[in-house]
Order: sequence, then structure tokens, then C-alpha cells
Amino acid sequence: MSPENKKLVISTLIMVMTLVVLVMGATYAYFSADHTISSNTTKIESNIESVGIVSLSAGTDLKLNISAVQMMQQTGDVNYYATVSGTPQVGTENSVAIATADVEGNGTMSCSYTIKATLTGTNNMYTAFTGMTTKSAGQLVLTVDGTEYDFFNTSFPKTITGTLSGLKEGSPKNIMASFKVVNKSSIDQSNLAGTDLTITFTVESLNCSIVG
Repeated sequence: MSPENKKLVISTLIMVMTLVVLVMGATYAYFSADHTISSNTTKIESNIESVGIVSLSAGTDLKLNISAVQMMQQTGDVNYYATVSGTPQVGTENSVAIATADVEGNGTMSCSYTIKATLTGTNNMYTAFTGMTTKSAGQLVLTVDGTEYDFFNTSFPKTITGTLSGLKEGSPKNIMASFKVVNKSSIDQSNLAGTDLTITFTVESLNCSIVG
């Protein structure tokens, strides 16, 4: 191969490699995603270079420990709401943050998320509920970000999707959830007496885009 041809081949290789580097750099600058998992908390980050990083972390459990005395009362329908501690809140809905979205950077984001609600523990109220011969809709209801999931018609684990809009640095947003058990005076709920329930929430995905 002549010296001129060698120079041409080398010049061509340099140009091709430069184009590959530029294309890869441009792709990375547009969007890249990463996720890390730590103990008791699932955290997923969406990173849009030069705009910001959005992280969504979950880790708060909803717990409900109902005594036999509470579940056997027959004076009327009573709503019991799950709490972080497990002590039921009676009558008034108790809503807690089961995930938090934070933004680092100067961008405004809109993000779609997927969260899975699973059951932990051994003495499980939901298992007792599914084994009841007589039950009705509205007895076990999970509400996440304003959407109700009635467990008369659905089951655990439950995959929940939603959207967080207008995310900015310094203004974190919470995804709120509550769990309600209705003590129906017209239904024998002795199966539920003395059982407990623990719902654990984990973040499975977070996809973000720039607003505006």
C-alpha cells in the first residue's frame, strides 16, 4: 500500500471514530437513566443531562392491626384506616406518603411512575378476607394518589401507575395512600378478627420528560 493510501485510510478511520464519539455524546447528553436500591427503600432516578435529576423513593409501609373485639362489634358499619404504626384510625381517613419525588437541577419535569404494593407478614387480613364465604365490595379498599383499588375485585400484589406533573427543585411531591377496612355489621367478619395487614410499596419505574 502506497504512503498516500495509508494516509487516506488513517484519515478515514479518524473521521469515523470522531463521528461515533459525537453521536454517543449527543445521546448521553439527551437522556440517561440509572437506578440504585438500598435497604428498605427502593430509589430510582431519571437523569436528563443539563436539566436535572428526578428521584422517586418509596419505603413507608401501611399497617393495620385489628383486634377481635373491634371486628366483632355489630353496632353499625365502622371504617378502620391503616397507619404507619399499625394502630387503626377509626372513622377519619388516614393518608400517608408512600413515595416522594425530588428534583435536582433547573428543569421542570413530568414523570410517569410504577409502584408495586405487596403484602408482608404472616397473620394476613387479606388472606382471611379472600376466604370469607360472604363479603361485599368496598370492605377492603386501597387508595393511591386519589385512585381506589377495591380488593373485592382485585388482588395483591398490585401494580399501580400514575403521573407526577410540574416537578421542580425545592418542591418535592408526595404520592399519598390510604387503606380502609370496613367493619360491616351485616356480614359475619369473624374470619378477620385478630388478623393484621402490612402493605409495602416499592418503586419499579420512573420515566421523565422535560416540560416546556
